[in-house]
Amino acid sequence: MKSFQLLLLIGFLLGVQCMRAQGDTLSRIPPVLHNVRQGHISTGAQEANHRHSLSLQWGVYIPTGKGFLNRATTISPVLEWEWRASNAVSIGAGIGYTRGAERNYTRDTYEGDLVTGPSDRSLTLMPLTAHFRWFPTTSPQHRLRPSFGAAHPRLRPFIGAGIGVQYAVFRIEGELINKSEVQSWGAVVRPEAGVSFCPQQNGRICIEIKCGWQYATNKFPIMSIESLQGVQISAGVRYKF
Repeated sequence: MKSFQLLLLIGFLLGVQCMRAQGDTLSRIPPVLHNVRQGHISTGAQEANHRHSLSLQWGVYIPTGKGFLNRATTISPVLEWEWRASNAVSIGAGIGYTRGAERNYTRDTYEGDLVTGPSDRSLTLMPLTAHFRWFPTTSPQHRLRPSFGAAHPRLRPFIGAGIGVQYAVFRIEGELINKSEVQSWGAVVRPEAGVSFCPQQNGRICIEIKCGWQYATNKFPIMSIESLQGVQISAGVRYKF
């Protein structure tokens, strides 16, 4: 009987010692690994892996100033890649394609003369730009820390600017105008503002809406056009990876 009680006592002491050793081991595990063992992965770790993103947008291009086209065009897709340098700053690059055509009765300056009559014209634009964007703090409870551990609000406004080159193709013909087609390269700059909305906190898929004013130095000397200006409004989906 005494031997059985002694064995129980020894077993109890060994059990207590094992529990203490296990507690010391868990206390030395880094918090991130401990969360993984418990089935919880921090949003900071997830967000750190989502610095890159791709965006496909569709927009409307509205010519302004003394441009080649007088009407808005709805064929204006944009493909963008972006890299988030911090929670508040991102840089990226994009390529766009805009094509508009119209037929109307116009008064144009053609080869130095004023020509009145019907004409068919089309304009194709392909801008290649690099951009910078800044995401300001939206509210005190959503202040963005410089580390990637901060949770992002789902609705984030931004402002930015893009700069690059633009390839343009002008084409016009009419009853009193000889058919002309000119290709032109020019510099382009585009300040913009927009908003990004993610349905899920720190989610991979976000919806973007933005508006920008674009100025390019493409020229069409036959019609005395020295630049192209326009407003572009676009919306699309961004995927983070």
